[in-house]
Amino acid sequence: MSDKPPAHDGIRVRRDGDAFRYFKSGGEPVPPDGGEPVPPDGGQPVPREFTCRHPYILELEITWACNLACPHCYVDAPRACPDELTLPEIRTVLAQARAAGMLELSLTGGEVCCRPDLMDVIAAGQEAGFPVRLVTNGTLVTQKIARAWKNAGIELVTVSLDGVDPAVHDTIRGPGSHAKTLAGIAALTEAGLSVSLIAAFSRINFGQLPALWDFARLHRLGLQAQMVSGKGRTPRDLLLSPQQYYELGEQIAAIFAAHPHRIVPMDDMVTPSNCFPLNQLERTWQKRCSGGILNLFVRANGDVTPCSALALPENVVGNIREPGGLTMILEEERCRTNLEWCHAKNLHGICAGCPHADVCHGGCPDILLTLCRDRHENEYCYHRLETLAITEALLDPT
Repeated sequence: MSDKPPAHDGIRVRRDGDAFRYFKSGGEPVPPDGGEPVPPDGGQPVPREFTCRHPYILELEITWACNLACPHCYVDAPRACPDELTLPEIRTVLAQARAAGMLELSLTGGEVCCRPDLMDVIAAGQEAGFPVRLVTNGTLVTQKIARAWKNAGIELVTVSLDGVDPAVHDTIRGPGSHAKTLAGIAALTEAGLSVSLIAAFSRINFGQLPALWDFARLHRLGLQAQMVSGKGRTPRDLLLSPQQYYELGEQIAAIFAAHPHRIVPMDDMVTPSNCFPLNQLERTWQKRCSGGILNLFVRANGDVTPCSALALPENVVGNIREPGGLTMILEEERCRTNLEWCHAKNLHGICAGCPHADVCHGGCPDILLTLCRDRHENEYCYHRLETLAITEALLDPT
């Protein structure tokens, strides 16, 4: 689309920095200390790619109902789902997922607190053998609800917090939502639940990450960073430019280098680069997008997609109400087939000749589909941005 931002506007790379040396060396990863990369297990080789018969993480959307109306919502909440999954249908999905070997369950919405039988859904998950995690905006969480979740054995609650600054958060999620979210977080931590924050970054809250990280550290919370993409009702002028995305990546990388178990990087940080100096994918089992490989998403109407970020009509691979249900969808590996286009062999332009193409396969399909002019060339890839900027620097004698 013509209104999508240019790919490398404003990227600046120091000539004495890692990214410049990375390019001059032919694309070999440059570790933070300039020495040889050290595998995370202390020196032993690690597998290059993890494979499994079926995904093991089930993301289950239990409602589209929500008490907020965020401008970037991919669900387009609070629009109601006319054919929301019933409790018996959810029990069937959970039983089929568990029988297929799936191990983790995350319940999301909409807003999970808007589902009247939420506690029954939680119980169904546990009866099926899943540890249960919840995703919430936190505004409806009271001390009573928090205690009930604790007593029910909830493993983790992820709360949406888009800024420590009340004005910033309220601009995104509505007047008064910041105070209600903080009250919900307090209730959850006081009840003894494990809590992690998730922030969806747009032009409105760009620059809030350092303060969010300080808040998370102070209150001993985890933190996950995501970028608002062009799904649902998201206005185009909310989207981060590639330059802002790169700067956000640099901030995340600095935190991750010191606290790798406290912050979860953005989806498209699957691309090795010196913006992300640990070159994490070069040393671990994870390669390419994990949608349909490690995780799978079931929508509130029963539609199945490779992951929640790919809740797009073209990524729907079936519905659990069809004959055979989730079992048939898993057996036919439809989610993996749906993303076959997202492969190194199909890349265009700079991505086609990238030395990391067989690692990232173009990066996050959500970003490719919603933000890029060509689904086979990732305009938000850190390595691509660095390469373009460094090429300009090499050609500029000044």
